[in-house]
Amino acid sequence: MVDFFSWQAILVYVLVIVFILVFTGFDLTDFIGGFLEKTEAEGEIKEINKAIEDLSKYKEDIFLSGGMLAPAVIVSAKRVVSWGGRNRRDHSWHLIDFEVDVFSEDIAPFRTRFRNEIYRPSFVRANNEEMLTEHGRKIWVTYDPKDTSRAYLDHYDDDHESAMKEREVNGRRAAFNKMTEGNEDLKIRGEQAEAVITRVDDLNLPYPSKNSRAVHIYFEVTPKAGFPFQAEGDVLIGETAFAKYSVGKKVFIRYDAQNPKWAVLDTERNRSIN
Repeated sequence: MVDFFSWQAILVYVLVIVFILVFTGFDLTDFIGGFLEKTEAEGEIKEINKAIEDLSKYKEDIFLSGGMLAPAVIVSAKRVVSWGGRNRRDHSWHLIDFEVDVFSEDIAPFRTRFRNEIYRPSFVRANNEEMLTEHGRKIWVTYDPKDTSRAYLDHYDDDHESAMKEREVNGRRAAFNKMTEGNEDLKIRGEQAEAVITRVDDLNLPYPSKNSRAVHIYFEVTPKAGFPFQAEGDVLIGETAFAKYSVGKKVFIRYDAQNPKWAVLDTERNRSIN
């Protein structure tokens, strides 16, 4: 246990260090302020990432619920939070609360609100955080035909041609994500086994943000007990790991005991495979 006199010695030592730093021109206030700002920024980024993740799931749900694409005009664009750039005064990404008028061919025009992230390295905003550069811009939204209060910004009209191509890919990604929702759970509860890859179908569906692509894999499974059997599954494979999961390779998998034809790669155990 540290006694009272030891604590006195420690306090004197700390005071001496602080005096030396201040005497040599070290700005302790800036140091503490910078540390607090960094801590605050890290917490804010975590909240932003969570918000973006929730938005992504929200958009996917609308799309899979039969979301309809329609042109719209921005009425209001109020900034919620910004991030990115070189410092806190030079942000380029913004989370925006939009209010828009939608002009669908299927129903009467309506006004709706939603939150979306946008990239803007330069912009003009009023004191009430309205991003004035967005007012009146033509966009395309995807809305839920059963509930028009559910909508999201699909793309700006300036990018319509390229966005339509990307929309088709995003639709396939949404369907793939839905189809593989149980994969993570199967990696935990599934039966462990060794397998040989017998076929790999590249689904021509890239995931650039994860440096991966979607594939459908077929396995010859050798369970711990019983006879070998065939299984298959849809998974994401990293662009640099395709050789590792090519035809003929021995891998570790987990399969569903109630439906043995469904299997996934056992990611943790496969880390040891070259």
